[in-house]
Amino acid sequence: MELEIEEKLQLKYKNLIVEVNYKDIRKYEILIKLEYKGVTYESKFEYLYNAKLTLDANISIIENIIDSKIILPFYKKGE
Repeated sequence: MELEIEEKLQLKYKNLIVEVNYKDIRKYEILIKLEYKGVTYESKFEYLYNAKLTLDANISIIENIIDSKIILPFYKKGE
């Protein structure tokens, strides 16, 4: 499952390195690496996969987390 999640996220975020690691039952660690001006920035968070939703719905939630908690704050800081 982690490979499926990783592939779908990598399709959307072409400029990011995305790694998904299985932690526990339905729990995944999402590691995001962003390279900017030769420096690599890392951020990670845990996501509890919701079995009641489809894979695409879970991916959409993960994308919202990445956009709002990682990408927007990075660019708002002026990095």
